[in-house]
Amino acid sequence: MTDRPQKQVHPEDVRLYCLAYTNRWTMQEMRHLTAWEVPIFIYCPLMLPWVMSTVLEVPDRALKGAEDMAKLMTPATLRNYVRPTIMYTHRPTAVQSTGDVTLEGFLFAGVSSTATERIEFYIGLEDHSRATVEVEIELDSLEKVLVAAYVYVWKGPASLLLPQAWDPVEYMLRVTTDER
Repeated sequence: MTDRPQKQVHPEDVRLYCLAYTNRWTMQEMRHLTAWEVPIFIYCPLMLPWVMSTVLEVPDRALKGAEDMAKLMTPATLRNYVRPTIMYTHRPTAVQSTGDVTLEGFLFAGVSSTATERIEFYIGLEDHSRATVEVEIELDSLEKVLVAAYVYVWKGPASLLLPQAWDPVEYMLRVTTDER
């Protein structure tokens, strides 16, 4: 019996995800990034900077573009929503819940209308609707603030949702660098 080598996350994928995960804006940066366009709460593979840079067709998306995307993200919490998985696609979605639950994701700011269109195409508006919500972020000063944001909420049939939660690290383990 041959032991299969255990899949590992590519170190560069970990570095870029950690860059976004540890990014905290100053109050001034937050005001600047959210002043003209409503930011988007992301909870799917778009949380991964290289996925976002690919979807947005950012030049030099391999490294510099992904780093730039990470700087436009900060961890965010959306209350009273859960992240089930869509059957057949195995992609996550957001669903409002009556329970006291939170959905962890990223706030993505500095979004142009073209970027919003590409994000909406990626998410698929045929099964999602855009809602305006408040998300909580932590600034570099450790102050927690509420920010208005768009979130894309499942509007398809509940029968297509699986209770399994989507996890970015598990996703990185499943998807190799070549598949990105």
